[in-house]
Amino acid sequence: MTMRRVAALIALTLAGCAGAQETFDLSVADARQRILDGTYPKGSIANFSSHNIRPTAAGEDRITWKIVTDDGLGFPCESTLTPANAEGTQALVKTECATDNNPLVEEAKRSLKRLIDSVLTGKPYSKTEI
Repeated sequence: MTMRRVAALIALTLAGCAGAQETFDLSVADARQRILDGTYPKGSIANFSSHNIRPTAAGEDRITWKIVTDDGLGFPCESTLTPANAEGTQALVKTECATDNNPLVEEAKRSLKRLIDSVLTGKPYSKTEI
């Protein structure tokens, strides 16, 4: 394995550790359904005013997002949902985005996390941190 490949694997691992993560007072199934039923208007993501965001695939424990520009380009993100307690009454949601440490993509990930938080809690949504 080349040093470049090892460095890339380390960077991916570290990026995964830094993902947005939140615990919600919902079962995984309820959190998943609320996220899938959420409304995500064009321009919802910070720094990407012309982008659309939509969940593109869903499994029992994950939702794949696509943040897409008007020209069809964009980048994927993924939210994993796991039980946060033994009773299954809380869900842990962790969101990762494919990134090469691009500050705009990192801000988009934080913005997506706030959007998910708003959908799951009913709190007002803000594209940027207040």
